[in-house]
Amino acid sequence: TLHALGRVDISDTLWSVAEPSAAKNSNPISLAHLRAASQGSGSETLHLAIAALLSADREAIRQATDRLDRIGHNSGWDAMTGVVLTLDAYTGTDIGQSFP
Repeated sequence: TLHALGRVDISDTLWSVAEPSAAKNSNPISLAHLRAASQGSGSETLHLAIAALLSADREAIRQATDRLDRIGHNSGWDAMTGVVLTLDAYTGTDIGQSFP
């Protein structure tokens, strides 16, 4: 999300703080996903959801969330939670309250 906002600097700072703990407390697969996210990589579906939110395109948001719903048991929604929390923190608003 921070990469999509053009704030790689914040992403790099967060990862430099989080990486030691993640390396110690995560399994290799989780660590790989966290490392990829810190570099702006992730699933196409998640990137589509981020783009839809940033463009405020309601239909694209609906389509992206439908796709997120099909990722794992709840992994897509876990990732989306991270996106919304990041947007909330970055904008100083509560974007999550905009959705039922």
